[in-house]
Amino acid sequence: MGKTSLKKIIFENSNPKLLLKESLEPTCGIETTDYNWLDINLSIFDISGQEINSFLKEGEKQIKAFERANIVIYMFDYESIREISQEIIEEIENIYKIIMKINSKSKLILIYNKIDLNPQLLQENLSLLTDQIQNLINLKIKPDIYFTSIKQEFIYSIHNTFSEILSSFSEKTSKIKKILEKQIKDYSNVLCLVIDDQNKVITQSKSQKNKINLIYDSFVIFYRLWEENKLDSYLYNESHLFKSNDKIRIVKISRLKFLRSNLTYLVVLSESFNEIKLDELIHNILEDFINNFANKS
Repeated sequence: MGKTSLKKIIFENSNPKLLLKESLEPTCGIETTDYNWLDINLSIFDISGQEINSFLKEGEKQIKAFERANIVIYMFDYESIREISQEIIEEIENIYKIIMKINSKSKLILIYNKIDLNPQLLQENLSLLTDQIQNLINLKIKPDIYFTSIKQEFIYSIHNTFSEILSSFSEKTSKIKKILEKQIKDYSNVLCLVIDDQNKVITQSKSQKNKINLIYDSFVIFYRLWEENKLDSYLYNESHLFKSNDKIRIVKISRLKFLRSNLTYLVVLSESFNEIKLDELIHNILEDFINNFANKS
């Protein structure tokens, strides 16, 4: 599963489990799709891997692909390479040169997808691997690198990647993420999600002291509630318990429509059963949201 699957999960709210079972048509040429993301309008130009060379040659195709791009995302995965090959490096360097020539304000971002296929990679220090990849590529400005997988147990990586990327262009997304990170920093084993009116995960934040299986299980629970159309029935800040992988998780959902925006839910998932602390966290987040957004359209 590649670019099209990631796009469908983030912007079209597609279920990752169903995408794993489906065979999507590969991208041909260049496909353009428009989306709304809080306070920004996005146009995504998806170029097929088979035809990327034609867009790297000088001419109308190159100008069409790069001239007005704010972000250029280059995706590679474990299936296509077992190591960072010279061909990949040359393509990335060529793209960087084109960006500098046609649109120097554009930002180059690399995504290493399908990390689930390389268990050893998951055990290694990803920041160290990031440094190694950046050192292999001869660029003046080192690109940001993200690691993703469509597999449900790694779904946090996808949402976090695109939340961070879009935060640099969306003032609202950036503010929301900063609020969550500020409020959650003193908690352990807590994950917060902000959901819009199309049930898309706009952004999320996890406490620093967080067990990896809590993150995986929390997204499993969220997708279960979403698939069964039960998000509304779990409102009013009541606590609900879920069993996942022999662990009990607590879930609290609060409505955000009072903000007069397309933000709909705040979902808080935790392994802690200290409801007073969780209620305090939710209260502080909502109060911060009101102060920043309630009186602004």
